[in-house]
Amino acid sequence: NEAGGLCVLSTRARDGGVSSRMIQPLPAEVDAAGSPSLIFHTTARSTKFAELTRDGRCTLTFLNPAALSCITFIGTAERLPPAEEKELDQTWPLFPPLSMLYPGDTRCNFSGWRLRPSRVQLVSIPAELGGGSRDDWKAPEVERSSDGAWVVTWRGGMRPTKGGVPESRL
Repeated sequence: NEAGGLCVLSTRARDGGVSSRMIQPLPAEVDAAGSPSLIFHTTARSTKFAELTRDGRCTLTFLNPAALSCITFIGTAERLPPAEEKELDQTWPLFPPLSMLYPGDTRCNFSGWRLRPSRVQLVSIPAELGGGSRDDWKAPEVERSSDGAWVVTWRGGMRPTKGGVPESRL
C-alpha cells in the first residue's frame, strides 16, 4: 500500500449485517513494537462514520489482482485525537485533495480513523496460501496474542498439507 491504494472497508451495519465500501487509506505504518496501523478518513455525516462510532470493529481488504493475492487487516478502528485529526486534515497527501471531498464549510465534518489490527490474513494463490475449498487449505492468519506476540494460526485449526508454515511466534 505504498501509494495509498484503494481497499474495501467493511463495518457492522445497524441491522447487524456487513456494510462495505471503497476507501483510500494512507500507507500502513509499523510502530516500534512491530504493530501495524492504517489511517483513513471519512465525513462525520456518513453511514460509515455512524457505524464506526457505534462499533469500531472492521476490516480493510487490499487486493492485488496481478499477484493473485489479497491481505485483510481485522481489528478495531478508533477516531484520532482532535490534534492528530486536525494535522491529518491539513496534510492529507493523497489524491483527490480533501478540498474536493469536503467543499466549503463541509470540511468541519472531516474525521480521521486508525485501524490497529488484531489479526492479519493473507491469501496468495501462487504461494498456495488460502483460496481453496478444502478444509485443510485455509488462509494463514497472524494474530496478536494476549502477551502481545504475533502468532501464525490457520482458520479452523487446520494446517496446510503442503508447503505450510508451522504455528510459531513472530
